[in-house]
Amino acid sequence: MSGLIFFLVLSRYFFGSSMIGILELATIFALWLYMLGAISTSRNKEHLTVDLIETFLTNPRARAFYEVTRSVIVLLITLFMLSLAYHMLGWSLKRPQTTPALSLPLLWQQAPMLAASVFFVAYAVRDILRALAGLNKTQETAEG
Repeated sequence: MSGLIFFLVLSRYFFGSSMIGILELATIFALWLYMLGAISTSRNKEHLTVDLIETFLTNPRARAFYEVTRSVIVLLITLFMLSLAYHMLGWSLKRPQTTPALSLPLLWQQAPMLAASVFFVAYAVRDILRALAGLNKTQETAEG
């Protein structure tokens, strides 16, 4: 992606015009790169951290409840994103469009958002199940 942008800048500087389609390719690569990075951070549970709240929660049960609440909020947001991506896919299939210079299907630029939102929902469900298990564990510890 960086190489494509560098080549685009050089072609504009040396030749006075940009190479057709380079920006489109760079945009497609950038979207895939950004969404794959977002999937990776979601998988590693690094996508949403509020350290200030976590430092104030010293009670294990309160911390476990906070994890459940945070996981549910993330799930709701990711379900909304999945809904938007699904509607975007439906629109793209109904009215297929292409990029102006290379005539690539616009779906190639939209696919990373759909793929990422599917992974986000899956990881959010995973986080809820882990948080509920942690909450159950703290409850058993308090009782026993």
